[in-house]
Amino acid sequence: MKKHSGILLMSLLIMAFLVTGNDAMAQRRQDRSRSDREMREAADQEKQKGKEQVKDAREDMEEQGNAYGRKKGDLQGREFGQARAEEARMKHMEKQQHLDAQLQQGEEKVVRARERIRVEREALENERAARKISDKEYQQKKEKLDNTEKAVQELDRKLREGKSLKEQ
Repeated sequence: MKKHSGILLMSLLIMAFLVTGNDAMAQRRQDRSRSDREMREAADQEKQKGKEQVKDAREDMEEQGNAYGRKKGDLQGREFGQARAEEARMKHMEKQQHLDAQLQQGEEKVVRARERIRVEREALENERAARKISDKEYQQKKEKLDNTEKAVQELDRKLREGKSLKEQ
């Protein structure tokens, strides 16, 4: 009988453990499903908030707009078209004047740079002839002048390209 009572006691303990374990597991499942539900709801709220922001941004864009006909003021039809064409002509003229000024400045830069290079080369040759500088220094300075001259030639080439584009 002692043997049977020990087995009976053990089986009761195991059953009690399983019942309480199942309750704990059930509680964990509920907690997990509750947290999942809360996360889904939070994500839905964020999604809704994002949709509202996009909608607000669209409305703002529709109100502002970049279309030329949106802010006509008092002008209607042909008057508006004529005013718009005049603005376009003026803008084109301003761009042309700016381009002309840039080309002129570039040409002046090229002329000044070439003159300065010429003067520097003469001074360098005079110093070399008078043996004031070593051959190594002469080579370094000459290399710098050559690089500068290449940069000036590149600028001159770009200016010619700009002029040809302007003439077209």
